[in-house]
Amino acid sequence: MAAKLDFKSLENAELLLVVAPSDSTQQVTLDILKYFVNTKNSFCVYVTVSKPYNTIINILNKSGIKTDRIFFIDCITSLSTSSSVMRAGNCVFCQPQALTNISIALTNAIESLPKDNDKLLILDTLSTLMLYNEAGTVTRFAHVLTGKLRAWGVKSIILTLEEETDKKIIAQLGQFCDKTITI
Repeated sequence: MAAKLDFKSLENAELLLVVAPSDSTQQVTLDILKYFVNTKNSFCVYVTVSKPYNTIINILNKSGIKTDRIFFIDCITSLSTSSSVMRAGNCVFCQPQALTNISIALTNAIESLPKDNDKLLILDTLSTLMLYNEAGTVTRFAHVLTGKLRAWGVKSIILTLEEETDKKIIAQLGQFCDKTITI
């Protein structure tokens, strides 16, 4: 590992790009959620493109993370259904190639969070979105998204896999963020 997460630096950065090897992204995500959701009592919007909602919920519950403070946008489960957008409890299901629907779901989720509480967005992972969309399209999506997140004042952590993300794309994404951390 090139760097360990320093939670003080995470607190000081509004938008953070985390570049991690595939074998450590789950632990990195768990550590971030434990700190911000369990310790800091932040509300979170968790966009998952890597694992289905049910799998994520099981992992979080086993890790003792407060899932009642997390709203999920699942971009993987809907690949096995014909509907482009569905909703169940604290989760919206979108297709990973439907970036506009993901953006709308994000807007609705962020706006529904309690106004006077700290908010966190986790996007897991941008590199997986690139399996379903052109890299340039995902980069533009990330640029628009980071602008919205700044306007909303939402602390955001964008994860991308080191093995699957071109250095040029990491550099472009890094321009939109306050800090890039390579794990």
